[in-house]
Amino acid sequence: MTFNRPISPHLSIYKIQINSLLSITNRISSLVLSSIIFSIWYNHILYNIFYTNNLYYLLIKNIFITLLYNDIFIKSFIFFIFLNFYYHIFSGIRHLYWDIGQGLKINKIILNGLFVLLIIFSWTLLEYFLFHGEYQNTYGYF
Repeated sequence: MTFNRPISPHLSIYKIQINSLLSITNRISSLVLSSIIFSIWYNHILYNIFYTNNLYYLLIKNIFITLLYNDIFIKSFIFFIFLNFYYHIFSGIRHLYWDIGQGLKINKIILNGLFVLLIIFSWTLLEYFLFHGEYQNTYGYF
């Protein structure tokens, strides 16, 4: 027997809090970082298996050459990796801070969440521009 009842409006009236948003993005950043590490490892395994054929080597070489000449893609990808990396590190430090019992009041949770966002964007921009300048002088790709 089915009833024609309205669906509970809890999702439509729920305001996303900064703490829950940062927790979800921390998990997403860990998935992104682990998938990047796994893809590098998998690529290395395939390279070692199919290196004798040279077909895989030529395919990967052509893909990387195409990507290296596309500056917007590479710069965006590098910025995204730095952002994920630093977000995951500083969010982990934030959780360690909570594990020792500090900053567990609501106003401190919001403040250290905003502080983490400020720190990750400043560190990401700093590291990105340092990385960008180093590779521009060394290899000339950027």
